[in-house]
Amino acid sequence: MSENPEIEGELALQTLVMPKDTNANGDIFGGWLVSQMDLAAGIISKQVTGGRSATVAIENVSFLNPVKVGATVSCYCRVVKKAAPLCILRWTFGPGSG
Repeated sequence: MSENPEIEGELALQTLVMPKDTNANGDIFGGWLVSQMDLAAGIISKQVTGGRSATVAIENVSFLNPVKVGATVSCYCRVVKKAAPLCILRWTFGPGSG
């Protein structure tokens, strides 16, 4: 996996990292980042399907660098496959996510 992956898809969610989301080292919890990814996926999935969606599985999540308080996290999503009732998405974090 590239250390600086190319952004793919459309901006689905952008948020500011706050102190309440940190661990004892002052870095953002990985679970918080995954929850942001899940929210972004839900937004795109609803746009594509026009209905309800649920996350069934997540594969190959790698945290390459710590995310600090004050950073802007940008989640980009791209639909990889759409077949009822399935919508597979790919996430990319954008500039300012570190």
